[in-house]
Amino acid sequence: MFDFKNASKQDLKVEYNRIAREIGDDQFFTKQELNHLPEILMDGEQVLAFASGVMDNSTWLIALTDHRVIFLDS
Repeated sequence: MFDFKNASKQDLKVEYNRIAREIGDDQFFTKQELNHLPEILMDGEQVLAFASGVMDNSTWLIALTDHRVIFLDS
């Protein structure tokens, strides 16, 4: 289990890159949202996948966790 809430920025980057490779997302435009994601995760909540996109000129991150689906525009 990966501890998103207490991981270093470098460890988060490695984990996000691992997830991105598995799902085929390039994380383009969502660096700010990915940096904010640990702040809104519950203790022990695991990110399973994510996707990025643009809507109304805003960049969005959609994250699938083991508890919920999160739509984040940071």
